[in-house]
Amino acid sequence: MKTNHLCISLILCSILCFDNGFGQNSAWKKLESSPPGEILSVNSRGVLFASSYLGMYCSLNNGDTWIQLISFSNPDKKGFPYTDGINCILQFDESRMFICTQYHGLQMSTDNGASWLLFNNIPYASSALTVSRNHNGKIYFASGGGSYSSLDTGRSWHNLTHGCNFLGASKFSINGSNYILHSNIIDGKSGAKNISLYDEAMDTCCDVSFPKDLEMPEIVSSNSSEYFVRDYWGNLFYSTDNGISWHQSVNRLSEYLRCIIETPLGALIAAAENHGIFYSTDKGANWLKATSQLGSNDILSMVLHPSGILFVGTRSGIFRANTTVDNLCK
Repeated sequence: MKTNHLCISLILCSILCFDNGFGQNSAWKKLESSPPGEILSVNSRGVLFASSYLGMYCSLNNGDTWIQLISFSNPDKKGFPYTDGINCILQFDESRMFICTQYHGLQMSTDNGASWLLFNNIPYASSALTVSRNHNGKIYFASGGGSYSSLDTGRSWHNLTHGCNFLGASKFSINGSNYILHSNIIDGKSGAKNISLYDEAMDTCCDVSFPKDLEMPEIVSSNSSEYFVRDYWGNLFYSTDNGISWHQSVNRLSEYLRCIIETPLGALIAAAENHGIFYSTDKGANWLKATSQLGSNDILSMVLHPSGILFVGTRSGIFRANTTVDNLCK
Protein backbone atom coordinates (compact mmCIF):
# COMPACT_ATOMS: atom_id res chain seq x y z
CA MET A 1 0.00 0.00 0.00
CA LYS A 2 2.84 2.40 0.81
CA THR A 3 4.33 1.66 -2.58
CA ASN A 4 1.06 2.61 -4.29
CA HIS A 5 0.91 5.86 -2.34
CA LEU A 6 4.49 6.63 -3.39
CA CYS A 7 3.68 5.94 -7.05
CA ILE A 8 0.60 8.18 -6.90
CA SER A 9 2.64 10.96 -5.28
CA LEU A 10 5.29 10.73 -7.98
CA ILE A 11 2.67 10.88 -10.73
CA LEU A 12 1.00 13.93 -9.17
CA CYS A 13 4.38 15.62 -8.80
CA SER A 14 5.18 14.99 -12.45
CA ILE A 15 1.86 16.51 -13.51
CA LEU A 16 2.30 19.58 -11.34
CA CYS A 17 5.97 20.19 -12.00
CA PHE A 18 6.34 19.32 -15.68
CA ASP A 19 4.55 20.22 -18.86
CA ASN A 20 4.06 18.69 -22.31
CA GLY A 21 6.24 15.69 -21.54
CA PHE A 22 9.48 17.60 -22.11
CA GLY A 23 10.41 17.97 -18.46
CA GLN A 24 10.49 21.78 -18.42
CA ASN A 25 9.24 23.54 -15.32
CA SER A 26 6.34 26.00 -15.14
CA ALA A 27 8.56 28.89 -16.27
CA TRP A 28 8.51 27.55 -19.85
CA LYS A 29 5.89 26.42 -22.35
CA LYS A 30 6.74 24.34 -25.40
CA LEU A 31 4.80 25.70 -28.37
CA GLU A 32 3.32 22.49 -29.75
CA SER A 33 2.72 23.71 -33.30
CA SER A 34 6.13 25.34 -33.63
CA PRO A 35 8.82 24.31 -36.13
CA PRO A 36 12.45 23.65 -35.18
CA GLY A 37 14.10 26.94 -34.26
CA GLU A 38 17.62 27.00 -35.71
CA ILE A 39 17.29 30.77 -36.21
CA LEU A 40 14.80 33.03 -34.39
CA SER A 41 13.99 36.66 -35.13
CA VAL A 42 11.28 39.17 -34.18
CA ASN A 43 10.37 42.57 -35.58
CA SER A 44 9.31 45.65 -33.65
CA ARG A 45 5.62 44.76 -34.10
CA GLY A 46 6.13 41.42 -32.40
CA VAL A 47 5.94 39.19 -35.50
CA LEU A 48 8.11 36.12 -34.87
CA PHE A 49 10.16 34.36 -37.55
CA ALA A 50 11.82 30.94 -37.36
CA SER A 51 14.06 29.16 -39.83
CA SER A 52 15.25 25.55 -39.94
CA TYR A 53 16.08 22.81 -42.43
CA LEU A 54 12.34 22.57 -43.16
CA GLY A 55 11.91 26.19 -44.26
CA MET A 56 10.96 29.59 -42.88
CA TYR A 57 7.91 30.30 -40.70
CA CYS A 58 6.22 33.25 -39.01
CA SER A 59 3.83 33.68 -36.10
CA LEU A 60 1.45 36.60 -35.57
CA ASN A 61 0.19 35.49 -32.14
CA ASN A 62 3.23 35.08 -29.88
CA GLY A 63 4.10 31.64 -31.20
CA ASP A 64 0.75 29.93 -30.63
CA THR A 65 0.39 29.14 -34.36
CA TRP A 66 2.88 29.26 -37.26
CA ILE A 67 2.59 29.90 -41.00
CA GLN A 68 5.14 28.42 -43.40
CA LEU A 69 6.56 31.10 -45.69
CA ILE A 70 9.24 29.08 -47.50
CA SER A 71 9.67 25.36 -48.01
CA PHE A 72 13.20 24.10 -48.63
CA SER A 73 11.94 20.80 -50.03
CA ASN A 74 10.11 22.45 -52.95
CA PRO A 75 10.61 25.78 -54.76
CA ASP A 76 8.20 28.43 -53.55
CA LYS A 77 5.41 29.19 -56.05
CA LYS A 78 5.66 32.88 -55.16
CA GLY A 79 9.06 33.12 -56.79
CA PHE A 80 11.48 32.34 -53.98
CA PRO A 81 14.26 30.30 -55.60
CA TYR A 82 15.12 26.87 -54.29
CA THR A 83 17.62 26.97 -51.47
CA ASP A 84 18.55 24.60 -48.69
CA GLY A 85 19.11 26.96 -45.82
CA ILE A 86 19.08 30.44 -44.29
CA ASN A 87 22.22 31.67 -42.54
CA CYS A 88 20.93 34.91 -41.05
CA ILE A 89 17.78 37.01 -40.60
CA LEU A 90 17.91 40.80 -40.17
CA GLN A 91 14.89 42.85 -39.13
CA PHE A 92 15.74 46.19 -40.73
CA ASP A 93 12.61 48.10 -39.69
CA GLU A 94 8.87 47.54 -39.29
CA SER A 95 8.35 46.76 -42.97
CA ARG A 96 11.68 45.41 -44.29
CA MET A 97 13.44 42.16 -43.52
CA PHE A 98 16.64 40.65 -45.02
CA ILE A 99 17.73 37.02 -45.16
CA CYS A 100 21.06 35.45 -46.15
CA THR A 101 20.55 32.22 -48.07
CA GLN A 102 23.17 29.56 -48.59
CA TYR A 103 23.01 29.43 -52.37
CA HIS A 104 20.78 32.26 -53.59
CA GLY A 105 22.29 35.36 -52.04
CA LEU A 106 20.81 38.22 -50.06
CA GLN A 107 17.05 38.77 -50.27
CA MET A 108 14.60 41.33 -48.90
CA SER A 109 10.90 41.19 -48.04
CA THR A 110 8.56 44.10 -47.36
CA ASP A 111 5.48 41.98 -46.54
CA ASN A 112 6.55 39.71 -43.66
CA GLY A 113 8.02 37.11 -45.98
CA ALA A 114 5.12 36.71 -48.42
CA SER A 115 7.39 37.75 -51.33
CA TRP A 116 11.12 38.29 -51.80
CA LEU A 117 13.46 40.51 -53.81
CA LEU A 118 16.86 39.07 -54.78
CA PHE A 119 19.83 41.47 -54.75
CA ASN A 120 21.76 40.64 -57.92
CA ASN A 121 23.99 43.73 -57.79
CA ILE A 122 26.56 42.26 -55.37
CA PRO A 123 29.61 40.49 -56.89
CA TYR A 124 30.06 36.82 -55.96
CA ALA A 125 27.21 36.96 -53.46
CA SER A 126 25.40 33.68 -54.17
CA SER A 127 26.53 32.28 -50.80
CA ALA A 128 25.29 34.90 -48.33
CA LEU A 129 26.86 34.50 -44.90
CA THR A 130 25.69 37.36 -42.70
CA VAL A 131 23.93 40.73 -42.76
CA SER A 132 23.66 43.41 -40.09
CA ARG A 133 22.95 47.13 -39.70
CA ASN A 134 24.08 50.06 -37.58
CA HIS A 135 21.81 52.52 -35.79
CA ASN A 136 21.97 54.90 -38.79
CA GLY A 137 20.49 52.28 -41.12
CA LYS A 138 23.71 51.37 -42.92
CA ILE A 139 23.70 47.71 -43.98
CA TYR A 140 26.71 45.40 -43.81
CA PHE A 141 26.72 42.19 -45.81
CA ALA A 142 29.25 39.39 -46.28
CA SER A 143 29.45 36.51 -48.73
CA GLY A 144 32.12 34.08 -49.83
CA GLY A 145 33.35 36.77 -52.20
CA GLY A 146 33.87 39.59 -49.72
CA SER A 147 32.20 42.14 -47.44
CA TYR A 148 30.12 45.14 -48.49
CA SER A 149 28.13 48.05 -47.08
CA SER A 150 25.10 49.94 -48.37
CA LEU A 151 23.70 53.34 -47.42
CA ASP A 152 20.58 53.05 -49.59
CA THR A 153 18.99 49.78 -48.45
CA GLY A 154 20.83 47.70 -51.01
CA ARG A 155 20.49 49.75 -54.19
CA SER A 156 24.28 50.19 -54.27
CA TRP A 157 27.17 48.53 -52.41
CA HIS A 158 30.66 49.55 -51.28
CA ASN A 159 33.44 46.96 -50.94
CA LEU A 160 34.87 46.68 -47.41
CA THR A 161 38.49 45.49 -47.65
CA HIS A 162 40.59 48.24 -46.06
CA GLY A 163 43.66 46.15 -45.38
CA CYS A 164 41.82 43.20 -43.83
CA ASN A 165 43.20 39.95 -45.21
CA PHE A 166 40.11 37.76 -45.47
CA LEU A 167 37.98 35.81 -47.93
CA GLY A 168 34.75 36.92 -46.26
CA ALA A 169 33.25 37.72 -42.89
CA SER A 170 31.20 34.93 -41.35
CA LYS A 171 29.56 37.24 -38.83
CA PHE A 172 29.23 40.96 -38.09
CA SER A 173 28.65 42.43 -34.64
CA ILE A 174 27.88 46.15 -34.34
CA ASN A 175 27.66 48.07 -31.09
CA GLY A 176 26.12 51.46 -30.32
CA SER A 177 29.30 53.31 -31.29
CA ASN A 178 29.30 51.79 -34.80
CA TYR A 179 32.51 49.87 -34.32
CA ILE A 180 32.08 46.68 -36.31
CA LEU A 181 33.56 43.41 -35.13
CA HIS A 182 33.72 40.72 -37.76
CA SER A 183 34.84 37.13 -37.82
CA ASN A 184 37.04 36.57 -40.88
CA ILE A 185 37.58 33.35 -42.79
CA ILE A 186 41.32 33.44 -43.46
CA ASP A 187 41.65 29.87 -44.77
CA GLY A 188 38.82 28.47 -46.82
CA LYS A 189 40.05 24.85 -46.53
CA SER A 190 40.58 24.62 -42.80
CA GLY A 191 37.94 27.18 -41.84
CA ALA A 192 40.50 29.08 -39.75
CA LYS A 193 39.30 32.49 -38.60
CA ASN A 194 40.50 35.62 -36.93
CA ILE A 195 38.60 38.62 -35.54
CA SER A 196 38.95 42.10 -37.01
CA LEU A 197 37.58 45.46 -35.94
CA TYR A 198 36.33 48.03 -38.45
CA ASP A 199 36.24 51.68 -37.36
CA GLU A 200 33.46 53.20 -39.43
CA ALA A 201 34.37 56.80 -38.65
CA MET A 202 38.00 56.37 -39.73
CA ASP A 203 37.18 53.79 -42.43
CA THR A 204 40.00 51.53 -41.22
CA CYS A 205 40.31 47.90 -40.18
CA CYS A 206 42.69 46.07 -37.84
CA ASP A 207 43.00 42.63 -36.27
CA VAL A 208 41.82 42.30 -32.67
CA SER A 209 44.38 41.49 -29.97
CA PHE A 210 43.10 39.13 -27.26
CA PRO A 211 44.74 38.34 -23.88
CA LYS A 212 45.90 35.03 -25.37
CA ASP A 213 45.87 33.26 -28.72
CA LEU A 214 42.40 31.94 -29.44
CA GLU A 215 41.76 28.69 -31.29
CA MET A 216 38.92 29.09 -33.82
CA PRO A 217 37.50 32.34 -32.36
CA GLU A 218 33.86 33.07 -33.08
CA ILE A 219 31.74 36.14 -32.41
CA VAL A 220 28.79 35.41 -30.14
CA SER A 221 26.98 38.76 -30.12
CA SER A 222 27.09 42.39 -29.03
CA ASN A 223 24.85 44.86 -27.30
CA SER A 224 24.91 48.66 -27.07
CA SER A 225 28.24 48.71 -25.21
CA GLU A 226 29.84 45.25 -25.30
CA TYR A 227 31.27 42.60 -27.61
CA PHE A 228 31.46 38.87 -26.87
CA VAL A 229 33.78 36.31 -28.50
CA ARG A 230 34.25 32.63 -27.62
CA ASP A 231 37.00 30.22 -28.60
CA TYR A 232 36.91 26.57 -29.62
CA TRP A 233 37.10 25.43 -25.98
CA GLY A 234 34.17 27.52 -24.77
CA ASN A 235 36.16 30.30 -23.09
CA LEU A 236 34.30 33.61 -23.30
CA PHE A 237 35.94 37.02 -23.79
CA TYR A 238 34.23 40.40 -23.57
CA SER A 239 35.10 44.02 -24.33
CA THR A 240 33.42 47.15 -22.96
CA ASP A 241 35.58 49.70 -24.85
CA ASN A 242 34.76 49.09 -28.51
CA GLY A 243 37.09 46.12 -28.84
CA ILE A 244 40.27 47.88 -27.69
CA SER A 245 40.80 45.71 -24.60
CA TRP A 246 39.43 42.29 -23.75
CA HIS A 247 38.75 40.34 -20.55
CA GLN A 248 38.08 36.65 -20.01
CA SER A 249 34.97 35.58 -18.11
CA VAL A 250 35.60 33.63 -14.92
CA ASN A 251 33.29 30.82 -16.03
CA ARG A 252 33.83 28.62 -19.05
CA LEU A 253 30.37 28.35 -20.56
CA SER A 254 30.38 26.14 -23.65
CA GLU A 255 32.00 25.69 -27.05
CA TYR A 256 28.39 25.64 -28.28
CA LEU A 257 27.48 29.06 -26.88
CA ARG A 258 24.87 30.29 -29.35
CA CYS A 259 23.92 33.83 -28.35
CA ILE A 260 23.91 36.47 -25.61
CA ILE A 261 21.23 39.11 -25.23
CA GLU A 262 20.80 42.08 -22.89
CA THR A 263 17.64 42.26 -20.78
CA PRO A 264 15.67 45.50 -20.24
CA LEU A 265 17.21 45.85 -16.75
CA GLY A 266 20.77 45.41 -18.06
CA ALA A 267 21.46 41.78 -17.15
CA LEU A 268 22.89 39.39 -19.74
CA ILE A 269 21.37 36.04 -20.64
CA ALA A 270 23.20 33.38 -22.65
CA ALA A 271 22.06 30.20 -24.39
CA ALA A 272 24.46 27.27 -24.77
CA GLU A 273 23.60 24.07 -26.62
CA ASN A 274 23.75 21.00 -24.32
CA HIS A 275 24.40 23.25 -21.31
CA GLY A 276 21.27 25.37 -20.87
CA ILE A 277 20.66 29.02 -20.02
CA PHE A 278 23.02 31.26 -18.03
CA TYR A 279 22.85 34.85 -16.82
CA SER A 280 25.27 37.56 -15.71
CA THR A 281 24.66 40.73 -13.72
CA ASP A 282 28.22 42.11 -13.98
CA LYS A 283 28.66 42.69 -17.73
CA GLY A 284 29.78 39.10 -18.38
CA ALA A 285 32.58 38.76 -15.84
CA ASN A 286 30.73 35.98 -13.98
CA TRP A 287 27.91 33.68 -15.07
CA LEU A 288 25.33 31.69 -13.14
CA LYS A 289 23.06 28.95 -14.44
CA ALA A 290 19.43 30.03 -14.48
CA THR A 291 17.24 28.06 -12.11
CA SER A 292 14.50 27.81 -14.74
CA GLN A 293 15.84 25.52 -17.47
CA LEU A 294 14.19 23.97 -20.50
CA GLY A 295 13.49 20.26 -20.55
CA SER A 296 15.34 20.22 -23.88
CA ASN A 297 18.99 21.33 -23.91
CA ASP A 298 19.56 21.36 -27.68
CA ILE A 299 19.34 25.16 -27.69
CA LEU A 300 20.10 26.72 -31.07
CA SER A 301 18.74 30.28 -30.86
CA MET A 302 17.14 32.85 -28.62
CA VAL A 303 15.21 36.09 -29.17
CA LEU A 304 13.62 38.68 -26.91
CA HIS A 305 10.06 39.69 -27.83
CA PRO A 306 9.13 43.41 -27.54
CA SER A 307 6.85 42.39 -24.66
CA GLY A 308 9.90 41.27 -22.65
CA ILE A 309 9.19 37.55 -23.11
CA LEU A 310 12.05 35.25 -24.12
CA PHE A 311 11.70 32.69 -26.92
CA VAL A 312 14.22 29.85 -27.28
CA GLY A 313 14.64 27.71 -30.39
CA THR A 314 15.62 24.02 -30.25
CA ARG A 315 15.72 21.14 -32.73
CA SER A 316 12.45 19.82 -31.31
CA GLY A 317 10.59 23.13 -31.45
CA ILE A 318 10.32 26.55 -29.82
CA PHE A 319 9.82 27.37 -26.14
CA ARG A 320 8.24 30.51 -24.69
CA ALA A 321 8.96 31.78 -21.20
CA ASN A 322 5.95 32.23 -18.93
CA THR A 323 7.57 35.19 -17.22
CA THR A 324 9.67 38.18 -18.24
CA VAL A 325 13.31 37.64 -19.09
CA ASP A 326 14.54 39.58 -16.04
CA ASN A 327 12.61 37.22 -13.76
CA LEU A 328 14.55 34.33 -15.32
CA CYS A 329 17.83 35.97 -14.24
CA LYS A 330 17.33 35.09 -10.60
